[in-house]
Amino acid sequence: MAGISEILDRHRQDWDLVVELKNEALQHRSIDAKKAVEMMEFARLTAEVLKIQQEGECKSYGIDDSVIELIRLTRAEIKKRMQDR
Repeated sequence: MAGISEILDRHRQDWDLVVELKNEALQHRSIDAKKAVEMMEFARLTAEVLKIQQEGECKSYGIDDSVIELIRLTRAEIKKRMQDR
């Protein structure tokens, strides 16, 4: 079973594909505007599907915003928060 950090890392990497698809569509717009619109629509659809998939995965693993915030904290920040309690 993957850990939360690994899942979030994969989620970030997954979005690289959406950025690539969007950039390809933008580059294509001066060559064929109609095709560029189709490509951008595909990028948007890919983003929507990815978002739904990742939200479902986060729910199934119990990952919410508070968990993500804790992962982003440094050890020093965590220690300070514990002392402030």
